[in-house]
Amino acid sequence: MELLQGVKRSSEEQQIIEVFGGLPVVELTTNMWKLAGQTGSALRRKGITLPLSDLAIAAIAVEHGFSVFTRDKHFDQIPNVKRYQPR
Repeated sequence: MELLQGVKRSSEEQQIIEVFGGLPVVELTTNMWKLAGQTGSALRRKGITLPLSDLAIAAIAVEHGFSVFTRDKHFDQIPNVKRYQPR
C-alpha cells in the first residue's frame, strides 16, 4: 500500500508488485489496530500526528518483531519500532 501509492509510472508499479509479491502477507488483527490507535493517540498528545498507514505498519512490525525497511522519518517517532539496518 505505502509503496504503490507513491508510484508515478505504471512500470514502477509493476516492478514493485513483482519484487514484493514474493513476500509473505501479514494481516492486521484487531489487537494490531488497537495498538496503532493507542500509539497514534499517545503521540498526538505529545504534538506528533502521523499517518494511519505508518501507525498500522509499525503495529505489525512491533507485534511480529519485524524490522521496518524505510527512509520515512515518521518511524523514528514511533516507540519500539526497529529499523532495518543493512549489514
